[in-house]
Amino acid sequence: VSIKALDNVGNFSDVLTTNGILIDGEPPSIISQSIPEGSFFPLKNNFNLNLKVSEPLKDAWVNVSDFDSGIFDYSFDLDSLIINFYGPFSSLDSFQISISLIDLIGNESDTLVQNYYTAMHADFNYDLKVDVTDLAIFIDAWKNNDLEYELGPVNGIIPNFTLDKDSVFSLSDALVFSRMWYWDNETSFNLITENGNYGSPLKVEQVGKNISLMAPENTFASEITIYSDDNIQFEFAPNDSDRYKISSTRKSNEPISYSHIACINDKKYNHLKVNKLNYKIHGDLFNESEISIYYHFVGEKGSDVSKGDYQLTLKPMPEEFLLHQNYPNPFNSSTMVKFNIPEPALIDLSVYDLTGRKVAVLLSQNVAPGFHEIIWNGKDDKFLNSPSGVYFIMLKTDQYRKVKKMLLIK
Repeated sequence: VSIKALDNVGNFSDVLTTNGILIDGEPPSIISQSIPEGSFFPLKNNFNLNLKVSEPLKDAWVNVSDFDSGIFDYSFDLDSLIINFYGPFSSLDSFQISISLIDLIGNESDTLVQNYYTAMHADFNYDLKVDVTDLAIFIDAWKNNDLEYELGPVNGIIPNFTLDKDSVFSLSDALVFSRMWYWDNETSFNLITENGNYGSPLKVEQVGKNISLMAPENTFASEITIYSDDNIQFEFAPNDSDRYKISSTRKSNEPISYSHIACINDKKYNHLKVNKLNYKIHGDLFNESEISIYYHFVGEKGSDVSKGDYQLTLKPMPEEFLLHQNYPNPFNSSTMVKFNIPEPALIDLSVYDLTGRKVAVLLSQNVAPGFHEIIWNGKDDKFLNSPSGVYFIMLKTDQYRKVKKMLLIK
């Protein structure tokens, strides 16, 4: 295409030639953006969504729908559109951004719709769960008064909390973390979905109707989930209630599980090389029972120390001290005496005659928890046969005393 111009007095211009003419019949479009569609936005900080467009703009229109918190504005220049968001924002919110673009000659785009989400409150590492890593990060921030990690007070209904900053760490922040962890662990599957084992294997011991988990050295926070196929419940039993800055538990029935998250009060206990997490066992343990323990121990700022799973066979344990009736009774030459010991105890199990005289000491020593039995062969402490008659067997501990009557017939 060549062009020559002529003015009013007859002067000709030089000939201008081009190799083609581009006819713009297409509306402008987005060619790149700073935050991909479908992303999760942070809750507290102001941020910008920058969009690069395909051609210079004459005008632009933006609307944000289903936006329950925060405000926004926008601006544009020749080839970009900037949307500014100002928090705080509600946790786990979803919203749509609608955009319309008009180029310099009036071509208007269809309305472009993009979906976005807000992050989860108390999920500091943005993995869409509230767990022991977040707890360690939170406590470390509390210790250093890093208010970027402040959690409370809040407005709204869980999980859609909106932070109402008071610029101080307090019980309110701790309660908000506990509530979010409790809500997020409703099904207790978070630890199960973690991949693989890491660090030293878990050490567990059962003492009576208690189990103790040995937290590795440098553990700052822990998360434990225990699964049982039987009707067995667990209860965290700290030796010192002041040892834990935060401690929260959750019980579920389908499946039967118990979850516990805790952070050690480092001002008093960071010198400990071994920290025991003690759990009481509630329910009947008449038979062996298999439980699965999922664990995750982290250091300060959420670094992994140890995680994995551990299978434990619980040994049968009684609920209370109990002396059973001997069998057989009456008996001729020997009889069996059964007794239950729920916790380590110094016991005395002795036989007395009708006059109250001690005839025989069957057991006088420290006894481990469990279901026990012993045979009395009808002999006294001098290994002499006892005569026929009525005898009494007594089980004594510091907190229990019980007597059963026996009849020896020869």
